[in-house]
Amino acid sequence: VVAAALTLTFSLQLLHNNIEGGIGGVTLPAPQAGLMAAMAKGIVGG
Repeated sequence: VVAAALTLTFSLQLLHNNIEGGIGGVTLPAPQAGLMAAMAKGIVGG
């Protein structure tokens, strides 16, 4: 678990720092936000 945490932390920090807009920007949108938007449309829109 510790090795995975260290690896993921480094990888995510590298992506966030080197891609314009970082995580959650235009290039790398936040996946949870898209999922929640789709669920909300399905629930509200029927």
